[in-house]
Amino acid sequence: MRRTLALLLILFTLLGVKTRAQTAQVTGSVKDTINQSIPANTVILLLRPVDTNMVAFTRADAKGAFHFSGLPAGDYLIWISHPAFAPYRDSIHLVPGPNDLGGIFLTLRSQILKEVIIKGVNPIRMKGDTVEFTADSFAVRPGATAEDLLKRLPGIQVDKNGKITAQGQTVQKVLVDGEEFFGDDPTIATRNIAASAVDKVQVFDKKSDQAAFTGIDDGQTTKTINLKLKNGKKNGYFGKISGGLGTDGYYENTAAANFFKNKRKLSFFGVAANTGKTGLNMTDNTNYSSSGISTVNDGGDMMFFFSGSNDDFTNWNGSYSGQGVPIAWNAGAHYNNKFDDDKISLGGDYIFNQVQVGVNNNTVSLLTLPDSTTNKTTSNTFSRYFDRQHSLSARYDVQLDSLNEIKVTAQGKMRHKTTFEQDTSFAVNQDSALINNAGTHKNIIGDNNTFNSTLLWQHKTHKKGRTLSFSAQENYTEINSTGNQYSLVNSYEGGPLQSVDTTDQYKTSYSRDLTLLTKLTYTEPLFNNTYLSLDYGVNLLSATSDVNAYNKNAGGKYSLLDSAYSNFYNLNILTNAGGAFFRKSTKKYNYALGSDVGYTSYKQDNIYQDLVRNRDFINWYPKANFSYRSGGSTYFGINYNGNTTQPSLDQLQPVANNNNPLNIVEGNPNLKPSFTNRVNMNYNKYNVLADRGMFFWGGYTFTSNAFSNKDSVDKSGKTYSQTVNVNNSQNGNLGGGYNFRWKKPDLHFFFGPNIGYNKYTNYVNGLLNNTQSGNYGLALGTNKRKEKVYEFDVRFNATYNTSKSSIQSSSNINYWTYEFNGDASKDLPWKFLLATDWDMNFYQKTTVFTNKNIALVNVSLQKSFFKNNDLVLKATVNDLFNQNTGFTRSVTTNLATQSVYTAIHRYMMFSVTWNFAKNGKPKDNPWGE
Repeated sequence: MRRTLALLLILFTLLGVKTRAQTAQVTGSVKDTINQSIPANTVILLLRPVDTNMVAFTRADAKGAFHFSGLPAGDYLIWISHPAFAPYRDSIHLVPGPNDLGGIFLTLRSQILKEVIIKGVNPIRMKGDTVEFTADSFAVRPGATAEDLLKRLPGIQVDKNGKITAQGQTVQKVLVDGEEFFGDDPTIATRNIAASAVDKVQVFDKKSDQAAFTGIDDGQTTKTINLKLKNGKKNGYFGKISGGLGTDGYYENTAAANFFKNKRKLSFFGVAANTGKTGLNMTDNTNYSSSGISTVNDGGDMMFFFSGSNDDFTNWNGSYSGQGVPIAWNAGAHYNNKFDDDKISLGGDYIFNQVQVGVNNNTVSLLTLPDSTTNKTTSNTFSRYFDRQHSLSARYDVQLDSLNEIKVTAQGKMRHKTTFEQDTSFAVNQDSALINNAGTHKNIIGDNNTFNSTLLWQHKTHKKGRTLSFSAQENYTEINSTGNQYSLVNSYEGGPLQSVDTTDQYKTSYSRDLTLLTKLTYTEPLFNNTYLSLDYGVNLLSATSDVNAYNKNAGGKYSLLDSAYSNFYNLNILTNAGGAFFRKSTKKYNYALGSDVGYTSYKQDNIYQDLVRNRDFINWYPKANFSYRSGGSTYFGINYNGNTTQPSLDQLQPVANNNNPLNIVEGNPNLKPSFTNRVNMNYNKYNVLADRGMFFWGGYTFTSNAFSNKDSVDKSGKTYSQTVNVNNSQNGNLGGGYNFRWKKPDLHFFFGPNIGYNKYTNYVNGLLNNTQSGNYGLALGTNKRKEKVYEFDVRFNATYNTSKSSIQSSSNINYWTYEFNGDASKDLPWKFLLATDWDMNFYQKTTVFTNKNIALVNVSLQKSFFKNNDLVLKATVNDLFNQNTGFTRSVTTNLATQSVYTAIHRYMMFSVTWNFAKNGKPKDNPWGE
């Protein structure tokens, strides 16, 4: 830790080095040349003459006065803008000390002669609810990505994982020229589009497809960023190739190329690495698995959920989250084009993913029982996984005429997975007496194929607000896996050996589910911006699960069916639902109120036992929302909705699952659908030009007939578990934040508290157990960027975690966690750049766990070559102090768990990156168009 702090002290010392020079102060005022009035809130910008990059900006006060301070002496371009007046620009020279520009007179646009053309660039522009930034006005380093550009824009924050927050709200979509780019992951665009290719960055709330088509605001928006490319970049190509070779066999090779011609976009990428990069978005959380969840959300009014079967009997879901050292190969292609005067849009993606990873995991679990018994289990697991997936998707939008539009999407995935797991464990009671020890190993091969498609037809009439739309969604999943499992469990029950249980089985698992969802929606204008919406939909689910476990016969072949762990089950669910919603929509506010009601029929067919069960339910889908906007900078919204969740096939199928011989799980055919009431509130107020804003959020969820566990633990430490319905399941959260820029030192600050609460109910050995957990946190952060000198971004989080269980108050667990992370860089002579980033986590000691502190520090030194810095050589040290031991801690109900696992350790890597481009010539006029 001392070395970590010493390194950070050195780095911050480097960042603080700067030449001492006397600064300049600027004062002035703006006036109307015709009426001699005062144009308040006029925007004043100071730009660099060489490249027109913005140096500083402010707004005139109510008297028209403005001032700047702390500026280096020298030449500047001054740009003054007001919606009612013609832009004003001039060249000024600032001397050290005070500089008084006197009164500057503006001319009304209406007085400008038509033949006079004033060209200029405005770094920040408000267009209704859209904030638009001119990219070239914000300086970035050569070779920078769009993500680097976003970090420099007022009101936008980007964390270490690429998560973007704009005006206090999480950005869910990043578009390129208004189109999706390799799906919905924002980091794919921000980390693979060059900053030099971006002309404008537009931040806005994207309306739903139905609202955009009908013109009726339904209150559903998605915070979106659109990267508008430069005209020259739309007719050429650009990209980069990077290769890196490190110590201890580490390597990282990536390539990306974009070929644009007018409205046609063609992009390719490739990744081959064992450093944790497992996909195009360059993060370590790419998910290769199909979730097995079929979901439809038709305009947000009615929701239907169903979870399918597991694809095999291992613990791995196909995603890499930092455990082990992955070897990944990925490649993909993206195409998008528009035809017939933009009436037709066609796009598609192909992605190939392959990853293999091995990991050792050591886990300690503490289980609290009602009789004050505490069982401690220590397990060691070695796992080796291989996963390969092909994914192909297509999108087709056509505007048939001014009144009709059709959108079609389709996606297919083919996935093959092999796994090997070997686990040993032992459990002791509170007296340290041995309860059991066990060993298990598994070998599984599985295939998972999915096909999903959607159709949306929208029709509007000549009467504004009268519309008709039809949507259909199809989701199909087929999973097939086979494998062997061998388990040996010795039971001691705190004394001498009591029993030995051996499992030696060959298993097969097949599941298929098909979901069809349709909905017809009609809207009718009533009066004074009010509308009535009527809808009717039919949802159909057909699912099959066939699981078989075979024991060995006398000849050693797996041919004896074990009926306790085998079952063939069919499930069919049919829902007819309809409802009505009343909506009022204006420019500033809108609200809606209504509900759907559905009649659901279950048919459960247990083939092995020749049992058929039919059940019917009435489901409600109420909804109410209200939102208010003012000037594009203030937003308040509150939403309520209720939805029904159907139990999954695994939860319903009445067969025992012995994949973990110490935790036997059995389905429950008596499960009822759960119903969740959810309320959310959001408030945001942001002043882009002042770079200051605040936001608050809150939410509360209450679920009746929630899905929970009924656990029974015997004397040997084995747990028998079944899903049951419980009430009183609830959770809530409340938080906020305030960020601002301290002008004189040009520092950005952020702070925000947050509170979370969760109440979970389950059964333990026949007793009802209520677990209440909470977390209370505070986040702080600051950053500063001085062009071509240094930059840093520092963040700190402190969280107090609590958990208490009703069955044993002595098992309460309370502890602090601290996170300190950030990054910093310093420009050096001769195009050298020194950079570092750190991620430090501190976990307080508890009554159950020891303290755990991890400090990860990475350092790099790079040098750029050539006029445009197209070639970059870089040396990187990953995990400088070799402390990257994977670690997780969780507390749920009466079970506390802490795991330590293998992770990518210290290595040094040398890499070379070449940025290439061939585009149209830039415009000679530095002021643009």
